[in-house]
Amino acid sequence: MHMSEDEDCDEDDLPSIIVNSSANNSSTFAMPSAEELAEQRAREREREQQLEQLRQRARDDERVAALRHSDSSGSEGELALAAAVTALSVRAPPPVPPARPAAAALWAALAPLLPPPAAALQQWLSGPAPPLGRAVEALAGSLAAEAGAWPLDEVLCAGALLSVALLAHESRCRRAAARAAHALLDDHATSEQVSALSDVLLAALPAARVRLTLSDALRSGAAAGADCVAAALTGAAMLQLLRAPPAPRGLQHVAHAAGAWAACDAAARATCVQLAGRLLAAAPGHAACARLLAHLGLPPAPAALAHHPDRLKALVGVSKLKLLFSAKNEDSRQPRPQPDSST
Repeated sequence: MHMSEDEDCDEDDLPSIIVNSSANNSSTFAMPSAEELAEQRAREREREQQLEQLRQRARDDERVAALRHSDSSGSEGELALAAAVTALSVRAPPPVPPARPAAAALWAALAPLLPPPAAALQQWLSGPAPPLGRAVEALAGSLAAEAGAWPLDEVLCAGALLSVALLAHESRCRRAAARAAHALLDDHATSEQVSALSDVLLAALPAARVRLTLSDALRSGAAAGADCVAAALTGAAMLQLLRAPPAPRGLQHVAHAAGAWAACDAAARATCVQLAGRLLAAAPGHAACARLLAHLGLPPAPAALAHHPDRLKALVGVSKLKLLFSAKNEDSRQPRPQPDSST
């Protein structure tokens, strides 16, 4: 039986595809936006992690129940008990993400360091669910409509408000706040204004983890104002963890202080590895990169501590940094081939 060409290519049986359309038509398929897809994938990954944790907990419960029915006085019971204790001790619990601060607490730390016009922004930061989204939307509209540098007071107030939107745990507009912060600091702020905002953020946000989170949100790779603020936050956070005194901004000062890295506690070493990776990525080929990498090393440990999970985690992180950035530094030192003048 042969189908006609019209029957084989009947387009009425297939729905048309409309990208980002709000029309309610059962015969069309609305392609979700990239942000919606990313959020959906993030939720799916989170559910998968929760399911794996539940499965692991069930396996551990079964192992403990089996031990209760075994004869712990005999050699078999002792071996089973030792195996169970080893399995449970090696399997570390999943890391709990640090809690984000509340918008009101962040603004309480920032407001005393801001000029008087900042008082008008309090309305966007009060209440259990502050309307940060509307404030960010209004700022984004002003940034898109205006050109040139803003006055210092406006840069400080807007930068502080956007930082709260990027950090607060109740914020639901972090992507929009990041775009607005990039526009403000890259296109509407001078280098002096960027430095002044960095000073305010460093004075108001002393926690190294908060500084790391904000620097990640501000970093865009454009090597402009937002990246300068991110670099200042990252360097200050690493100096703080190394218990070094405040120093002028620059990778060379962090590299000099990194000699104390091995003496830090395990949590501080892990965070320093993260910070060092960001500093090295922002300044490839810098003369201080080799010194910073050289300081990131652990002395030999006793046999009982040689395979401790925290030590192994630090060693793996440092090895990755050295493999990645040592090669980049070597490439940057290679002389570039000169064009043949005879051609």
